[in-house]
Amino acid sequence: MTVYNGSRYLNESVKSILTQTYRDFEFIIVDDCSTDNSYELLKQWSRKDERIKLFQTPSNFGNPGGTGAFAIDRVSTSSKYILPMDQDDIAVSSRLEKSIIFMEKSKHVDICGGWQKMFGKKNRVEKKPEFNAEIKAQMLTSCPLSHSTVIIKKSFLDAHSLNYQNKTAHDYFLWVQALIKGNAIFHNLQEVMLLYRTHSQQLSIKQSSWKELIKDVRRYQLEILGATREDINFHNYWKDQKKRLNSKDVKTLKNHFQKLIALNSNAQIYPEKEFKKHLKSQFRKTVIKSNKVSKLFARFC
Repeated sequence: MTVYNGSRYLNESVKSILTQTYRDFEFIIVDDCSTDNSYELLKQWSRKDERIKLFQTPSNFGNPGGTGAFAIDRVSTSSKYILPMDQDDIAVSSRLEKSIIFMEKSKHVDICGGWQKMFGKKNRVEKKPEFNAEIKAQMLTSCPLSHSTVIIKKSFLDAHSLNYQNKTAHDYFLWVQALIKGNAIFHNLQEVMLLYRTHSQQLSIKQSSWKELIKDVRRYQLEILGATREDINFHNYWKDQKKRLNSKDVKTLKNHFQKLIALNSNAQIYPEKEFKKHLKSQFRKTVIKSNKVSKLFARFC
């Protein structure tokens, strides 16, 4: 768990880990030079439970990626799995147990997540695709794993020299790196593993550059595919577009997706069948949203 000025919700989050049905774990918590009383609260918790290994960064990283990398570097060499946790979320009591049981049964899986239930400003269950090919196929258009539901094989990270990166959408970029550098096998348990708190102070809302960081992750993938700068700009325009697309944009999107399918056929980054199916679905949703249900969709399919 990485922490920065999280005192408001920190006790709930820490307690949700310490009261897990699975008990045999090391709880690494890294405070990123908080200016509130977060570190004092964490010291109190660490005195109560010896499973907590508490650290504080020498200086503020200013991004969860740097703090997360700092935390992972302090995981015991004997640890088999890593399960990240955010400071304001609440893990369901069986999160660790169910995740570990699945990984022990599914030796081929490298990274496994699950669903999360949002509460607070938003209230809904955020579902994620279940199987490896589906997850990989969606990596370019969205983040198909929820960070604090994930369990990762430590040996996989070590084998491919993978860790969080600072100055990026750290979790999303890690999944992309796992795909591209390690051809990871992914899975998502089809049940709620986390209660995800939505509030106005979240980094993803508060930090004005967060959308740009996500764009960087998409840009990285598109460049690996062999897309041009024009392709990248249009892809991000489409993802950020809140208004209905006009007829010209819909035609451009059809051509854009067909080009991505062709590029992937050569690069072989995403499973071809599922990638094509996913882009067709994205195109259909965009067309319907824009009230452009026409021959364009039929021709694309």
